[in-house]
Amino acid sequence: MDKLSHLMTKIRPARTTDLEVLQKLVAADKHALIAPSHVVERGNYMIGYLSVGVVPTVLVWLDSDRASIRDSMAVMNFYENAVIDRGCQQVIVPCNDKSPFRPYIENVGYVDLRVGMFLKQL
Repeated sequence: MDKLSHLMTKIRPARTTDLEVLQKLVAADKHALIAPSHVVERGNYMIGYLSVGVVPTVLVWLDSDRASIRDSMAVMNFYENAVIDRGCQQVIVPCNDKSPFRPYIENVGYVDLRVGMFLKQL
């Protein structure tokens, strides 16, 4: 089995000591390190990370014709406070390019994750 261990993918809980190495690897690959809960390894090399259930995701729908930006801001204020009340410090919000809120989301502190989702440190 040891002869094949370099071929096997291993997923284990992330340790504090992994964070500095992961940060360098992720940055070199032009990605962001966001709340890693698990490390992906093959052989003796870190090849990825997972963030499983660490950052809450909020899904929102507001009527494109009837809801205003003021409604969007009220909803955002509500869910950000609800997330903070649950002890979390970040939130992910999907927002597609057709959303009326899309032109504003980065202006209110969200970072574009480049996959149709935005992260905000609360």
